[in-house]
Amino acid sequence: MNEENKFNAFKRIFEGENLPEEHKEQVMQQIDTLKFIMDVADIFTIKQVKANSQLCEALLNNEQEDHNSSEDVD
Repeated sequence: MNEENKFNAFKRIFEGENLPEEHKEQVMQQIDTLKFIMDVADIFTIKQVKANSQLCEALLNNEQEDHNSSEDVD
C-alpha cells in the first residue's frame, strides 16, 4: 500500500476500481448545486447584512450633514 492510500480511506475502499462515469457526473452536479445554494445563502445573509449596514450608515451620515448644514444657516 503506498503512502497516499494509507491516509485516504476512499482510495483504500475502492483500490483498483474505477467509479462509473455516471457517478462522477452525479457528484459534480451535486457539487455545483451546493455551490449555487451557498451563493444564494450568501446573498441573503452576509451580503444582505452588509448592504443594510451600509444603507443605515449612509442615511445617518446624510441626516448628520443635513443637521449640520441647518445649524450653519441659523
